[in-house]
Amino acid sequence: MGAREVLTSIHNWMTGLRRAVMMNRLASSALLSLAGLLLVSLAVLVLEAFGHFSGSTRAVLLTIWGLSAVLALGLGILWPVLRYTVFAPSDKKLAEGYAERIPNVRDRVLNALQLLERVESANKEGYSADLMLEAGRGVAEDLAPIDPKSLPDWKPVKAGFVMRWR
Repeated sequence: MGAREVLTSIHNWMTGLRRAVMMNRLASSALLSLAGLLLVSLAVLVLEAFGHFSGSTRAVLLTIWGLSAVLALGLGILWPVLRYTVFAPSDKKLAEGYAERIPNVRDRVLNALQLLERVESANKEGYSADLMLEAGRGVAEDLAPIDPKSLPDWKPVKAGFVMRWR
């Protein structure tokens, strides 16, 4: 395996991790936004049921409900998707955050990414391209059996579903 293949292998694994983190954040923030929207909806319904409001007050209540729906959609769904697609963290940033959850790899992921980016100019800088490549290969082999979906913390999502279904 050449440097490009090793780097591509690690990048593909990091893409899987990015996708898993995005789905985790999307699920937890969507549940939180849905809960907030339901709370505001219930408050508007209770106020409407017990109060006999004029047309302008009803318009204010509906405006509050509409704004909370737009806010829930924006913060609960659109922002997490944009955060991990358009404004996606780099592989290095992602590796820093999640490498500690992989005991046999840890800092080697970040080191391999940094080394493999410089493998082209290794001889000019006085480094061995073969050693850089071997370090990258070792990390790619260690990452291959690890499922990226297992790294994000799913506890907030699971807690939301347990509370929702009880």
